[in-house]
Amino acid sequence: PIRLEAGEYVDALLRMTDEGSMTAPLKLAEHDHLLREEGTRQWSNGVLSGVLGLVGIYALVLYLRMRRSIFGWLGALAAASFLQWLFYHWGQASLWIPAESRAWVVNRMVVASFGITSFCCFYFFVVACELEKYRPRLTRTIIGLAWLALANAILVFVMPFHIGIAVLFVSGPTGLILL
Repeated sequence: PIRLEAGEYVDALLRMTDEGSMTAPLKLAEHDHLLREEGTRQWSNGVLSGVLGLVGIYALVLYLRMRRSIFGWLGALAAASFLQWLFYHWGQASLWIPAESRAWVVNRMVVASFGITSFCCFYFFVVACELEKYRPRLTRTIIGLAWLALANAILVFVMPFHIGIAVLFVSGPTGLILL
């Protein structure tokens, strides 16, 4: 910790490098304030994780009882959203990955989790809106984008990272606009 008396100042330079779109917010605050803020953040993370888990379990039970694909896709969407939450929004899942490969893996897991979420989201909405029945050509386009997003989620681990980002930004928003 840096301790400063009234009127003192310190110049500090932090340099962080990353191949992706890393954000590193810097906050200066008193220790008690940081502890209060962390407690609130952990509480909200727990609530969202619990909600996603309950939705996933509820959808799985409904799918097993009713055998309707909409509930299967809802459960898959909840699981994919939870994965996305772990690596992107909450970010603490990166602590499970060894430090020497953490940046490489986490950047790709963020892209992969968004791709998996897109895949599940597109299929959920296609089934929920019965697009196959009313708009078959549009459905084929959306399903194609869903498979592109899923393939990107897998291939981002072997192809150049910037290509994975480009595919993510083409498949996801285009599919959402079409929905």
